[in-house]
Amino acid sequence: MRVYPVLISKNIMRWIKQLELEILWPFYTSQIIQSVFKLTTIYWVVYFLSIGHSLAQISLLPIIMLLTSFVLELPTGFLADIRGRKWSVATAIFLEAFAITLIPFVGLQFKLLVVLYVLMGVGAALASGASEAWVVDLLHWHAKPEAIPSYYAALHSLINIGFIIAPLLASAIFFLTGALHYLWWAEGAMLFGAGLILLMFGKEKRMEHSQHKLTIASLYQKTMLQFRERPALLFVIVVMFLFAIIFGVTTLAWQPFLQTNGVPLVWFGVLFAFTGVFAIVYPLIHKLILTQIGDRRSLQLISIIQMIAFGLLIITPIVGVIILFFIIQNLDSIKIPIFQPWFQKHVLSVVRSISGSIIAMVGAIGESVGYVFAGQLVERFGFSAVWWFAVGLCALIVVVLMFARRINCNTPLCSSMVLK
Repeated sequence: MRVYPVLISKNIMRWIKQLELEILWPFYTSQIIQSVFKLTTIYWVVYFLSIGHSLAQISLLPIIMLLTSFVLELPTGFLADIRGRKWSVATAIFLEAFAITLIPFVGLQFKLLVVLYVLMGVGAALASGASEAWVVDLLHWHAKPEAIPSYYAALHSLINIGFIIAPLLASAIFFLTGALHYLWWAEGAMLFGAGLILLMFGKEKRMEHSQHKLTIASLYQKTMLQFRERPALLFVIVVMFLFAIIFGVTTLAWQPFLQTNGVPLVWFGVLFAFTGVFAIVYPLIHKLILTQIGDRRSLQLISIIQMIAFGLLIITPIVGVIILFFIIQNLDSIKIPIFQPWFQKHVLSVVRSISGSIIAMVGAIGESVGYVFAGQLVERFGFSAVWWFAVGLCALIVVVLMFARRINCNTPLCSSMVLK
């Protein structure tokens, strides 16, 4: 009878060893701080509505941030590969902390809000690609590439632990103060601390760069060659784009939708706190999922379940809405841990940041499209139109992933890239 506890204990200890805490503790620590104090996530739409901005105006803010990030993705990706990933990531966090702290001071002036969201877009561009490339190359330098999947699984587990604590903490602050602007100040201060940890304690070891002098032209050539020789990456890009649209739609629509259905603001913390529960245990089962089901089938299964859940939102009363909200959000929380290890495994180290930036650009476009559609659909046709739109996107993802398996490959390198 004691066999199962012993096996579970051994698996947990093996998993902890794979985390490589001696090398990666600054990254885990910084991430948990950023996640735990992501206080504005569940209230940002409601906050801007409360100070007089329309939903259409609010939808423009993340679009502006994403478009800024999109325009700067390639230049900042090249900069990170040449100048250094550590510098790029730390600067990104400090920019975001500065902008978030100032939002309550300028919130009534929409033009100044736009400026701050542009700054956050610059930060997002600096961090995307570089943050992942920094850690992946560090593990390769230490000859521990097998730890990369465990790192991504653990990282997103920490993110979701933070996403459980952050909404509860945000709701508590709102309950005690009766004001939402304190959330922005607290988040900005803690972001600054998270950036300091990476700047002071994060180590940077880079691969291949000592063998030749890097130039923008050589990086561009290697990046384009990589995508030409590995066509299965194109399917990842398409699926990432569609997932990003869904993320944009739900990010903008959830808060006013729940509020319209009678959910009090002080409950938001509890509701959002449990949207990442499954992702917390995901690191313990991620190898089983990927070996038994595979990337493609896992993503197809997630999309099918979400498609059904979005459809049921249209006809379900409030209790059912809350249950469906939990299902959709929990499934959302494990998409990236499935995507990223597969993507990083097949990306050249020397162009890892710029390759990540290309994926981030695609995500920025998709998320922007989602915000635009969500804002317009809600104001013109109501929330039902938003959920029907999401149903269609999920169905399209399932179809794209079916074709991903049928890609024609003429080389072993290409064949290794096909989603399983």
